[in-house]
Amino acid sequence: MTIEPIKFSLQAIETPLLKASVSYSEAEPQTGKEGFAAALGNAIQNLKTTHADAAHAMQDYSSGRKDIDITQVMLTLEKSQVATDLAIQVRNKFVEGFNELIRIQI
Repeated sequence: MTIEPIKFSLQAIETPLLKASVSYSEAEPQTGKEGFAAALGNAIQNLKTTHADAAHAMQDYSSGRKDIDITQVMLTLEKSQVATDLAIQVRNKFVEGFNELIRIQI
């Protein structure tokens, strides 16, 4: 009797932080000091863009200037909220790691 492996076909989740060209594969290590700073800068810029899009969608819907559907507004707001939550969690992990480094006794 052979056991077939489970095949997953999950689609990648795209968030503003992941759009910043952050690669999780070890095949292409980035060299130089600009890699992490550039990725973090792009991630923050994408987060700002997501917030601006949410604000514009909400403003357009509330003013009635554009024919925009409430579901589009809600999706844009939810994307902004999820991106913010992710950024906060990433920040918390960095702070936690920094605090661990401070506690190390040499």
